Amino acid sequence: MIELRILGALDLRTSDGRTLDDALRRSKRVTLLSYLAAARPIGFHRRDKVAALFWPDLDKERARGALRTTLSRLRDDLGDDVVESRGAEEVGVRRDRLWCDVVALNGCLERNDAVGAADLYGGAMLDGVHIPGTSEEFERWISEERANIRAGLLGALSIEVDRLVVAGDYVTALALAQRAMLVAPDDESAARRVIHAALAAGDRGAALRAYEDVERVLRSDYDVAPSSETAGLIAPLRGAFSADDIRGTTGKNPNTFNPGVAVADVRTGSTPAMRSLFPGRTPRWLRRTAAAAAAIMIVIVSTWNLARAGMTPIVTTEPSDAWRLLRSGSGMPHARHHARFALDSTGEGALVIGGASLSDGHLSMEPIGKEIWRLIGLRFGAVSQWLRVPIRPGPAPSPRWMFGAAYDPSADRWFVHGGAQGWSSPCANDTWVLEQASGVSGEPAWRQVHIRGELPPPRGGFELVLDRHRRKLILFGGNDCVNLYLHDTWTLSFDDSTFSTGTWSRVLTDSSEGQPVMRTGYAAIYDTATTRLFVFGGVSLQRQATTELWVLDHADGESGAPRWRPLRCIGDPPWLAGSANAYDSVRDRWSFFGGGDEASTPRHDLWRLDGLVHDTRACRWSRAQSSEPWPLARVAASAVTLPGRGGFLLFGGQVEQFSVADSWVLGGVSRR
Repeated sequence: MIELRILGALDLRTSDGRTLDDALRRSKRVTLLSYLAAARPIGFHRRDKVAALFWPDLDKERARGALRTTLSRLRDDLGDDVVESRGAEEVGVRRDRLWCDVVALNGCLERNDAVGAADLYGGAMLDGVHIPGTSEEFERWISEERANIRAGLLGALSIEVDRLVVAGDYVTALALAQRAMLVAPDDESAARRVIHAALAAGDRGAALRAYEDVERVLRSDYDVAPSSETAGLIAPLRGAFSADDIRGTTGKNPNTFNPGVAVADVRTGSTPAMRSLFPGRTPRWLRRTAAAAAAIMIVIVSTWNLARAGMTPIVTTEPSDAWRLLRSGSGMPHARHHARFALDSTGEGALVIGGASLSDGHLSMEPIGKEIWRLIGLRFGAVSQWLRVPIRPGPAPSPRWMFGAAYDPSADRWFVHGGAQGWSSPCANDTWVLEQASGVSGEPAWRQVHIRGELPPPRGGFELVLDRHRRKLILFGGNDCVNLYLHDTWTLSFDDSTFSTGTWSRVLTDSSEGQPVMRTGYAAIYDTATTRLFVFGGVSLQRQATTELWVLDHADGESGAPRWRPLRCIGDPPWLAGSANAYDSVRDRWSFFGGGDEASTPRHDLWRLDGLVHDTRACRWSRAQSSEPWPLARVAASAVTLPGRGGFLLFGGQVEQFSVADSWVLGGVSRR
């Protein structure tokens, strides 16, 4: 096995530690090897594309000749069994003969192994490597991969840090937060996470150093100061507060101590008025008094702002066993059910799109093509608030509901397919991509995907999942928007990273034996690392809810032969169809609220399925309990899992003959 490290210092060596110096001295060879090993989708790459990336100034035949020569020399360096071809048009590397740290890191991220990913990260990919004569597209690939790796690693570390803080392991959380700050020294959110963890661990010095470090980087690289939100965190630290004092202000968890404004100067501990009365260095007793006054003022101002806006914080000091109804200002989405809900690209907001509104039996569809709603304030005692994000005018999906949707937070991209365009029929059968969906980095815009070849039958009431590493969408089942129920499986393979064109392929047909019965209104999750699709519940052809749980191995259609298997977990599963559900990958927990039971009666209980993905043999069902108040019984609501804490955020749904737009959060419940 040959090891290729391209994160930070470039290194290529055999498994016994011998460095392959000759290959390393040939920068184009080792960079070509890096591309073949790390470029996604992982696997074989077309020779024409690779040749154009590395020899853009040559014509096609000469570029292919240069590629053949370089590959031949790589085989001389590494052996004949590392670089392999598939036919005359594709080339790749053998995974059993070449290990690459980028591929290993992405695998850790897929398994939610933040610590393992951090251990592999040695710096920016191909840092300092510049190959004269390569194309702009190749330079763009390096830049995008660096950004994706950084974002993925920071996201995984932030989730793990939050989990450790909630669990009370403050020391480990601090160490991991500091590692995240090394990855992104200019990222204020990483610095704030260090400060929070340091306060929890009782290490005031670490909190102050984190602020000073990010301040130094921001001033030297961008000529700006840290935001008031970051500065406000350390304002009280200049005074007489200890970590226990700070914990006491909000309960046992300092995670919510986030004043957001710097009332006192962070360097002197004094207000501007005090500095005018006492020129020079402020006395220590006065600095302490000022810090105390600042903290009191922060509490007063924050409380007044909450009362004025009529809003409530989402996050309390520690996981609660009670539901909390969120209140926001005047702007909020229309009441709706069957909406699509996802955490946004920042991990600190949630996105709502589409759905249908029902009022006393009259149905109307929400405008999927014109707007998207964003709920912000999901972390560290922030205040919840709905924001309407307009979508750029232009081609857009027709009005519809019960469509399939899959969101990629790493790219802030939402995929939409199919759906019902009336009370039920007719069904749509087109695929769309919404770029910059959260509106954070630009105005959202729709783009239709051009499909080559056969289309799957039109449908609604199904789930759509994304395998972003293999650039595939996967759908299963649903109905034809009239009476016909389906249980076929299809994949949409995209041609490249632009997601502009693609081809649908049938994985399994309706006639395949040993598979789930035809159904709609089911719940589904997809594990990219193992290419498994899990399907639970739904309404069968007999219009009854089902308790069946199935897994489709090799659901991508290319990693192996697809095969359905029924699963049975410990405990009795609930009868559920149209439930609001969300999966917490950190805890390997799938949560379900509401939905219809076997008699089509709406429910208002919460169920959990633990341990399903990591070990299907040990999965376990449990019913959660909580104190009042409790959301009303409903069907077709939407839900997400809050990052790092396992909280369950519920939105909308249908209550009797009306749609609703209420939002509830459950921050941790006990089981019975």
